[in-house]
Amino acid sequence: MNDETLSLVTRSLNTAMVLVLAVGLTLRYRPKVHMPLMLTAFVVDLVNVLILELSRGAVGQATQAFTDGARFMQFHVLVSALSLVGYGVALVTGTKLYRASRSASASQGENPARARRLRKVHKVNAAIFIFLRLASYVTSFWM
Repeated sequence: MNDETLSLVTRSLNTAMVLVLAVGLTLRYRPKVHMPLMLTAFVVDLVNVLILELSRGAVGQATQAFTDGARFMQFHVLVSALSLVGYGVALVTGTKLYRASRSASASQGENPARARRLRKVHKVNAAIFIFLRLASYVTSFWM
C-alpha cells in the first residue's frame, strides 16, 4: 500500500470512529447500543494504531519526537496515548455500571452510593476522553 492510500485509509478510519463515538455518546442511555458502539470505536482505533505502527513505525516516530523536541508531535502523541487510557477507564467503569444495574434490577442489591461514584467517574472520564480524542483527531491531520 502506498503512502497516499495508507493516509486515506487511516484518516477514513479515524473520521469514522469519531462519528461512531458521537453516535455512541448520543445513545448513552441505551446501554445495549451504546456499549457495542463504544467498544467498536476502541477496537478500530487500536487497529488504526497497529496499521500506523506496522506501516510507518509510529511508536518509533513518537519516541523520536520526544528526543527531537517536536512539540506538536509530542502533543499529538500525548493526547492519543491518553485517549487509549480513557477508553480503558470507560470500559472498566461502564462494564461495572452495566453489571450493577443488571444485578440491581434482578435482586435490588445495588449499593446506591457506589453506583453514584462509579457513574461520576464514568462521566468525568467521558468528558476528558472526548476532549482528548477530538484533539487527537484534529492533530492527526498534520502528522
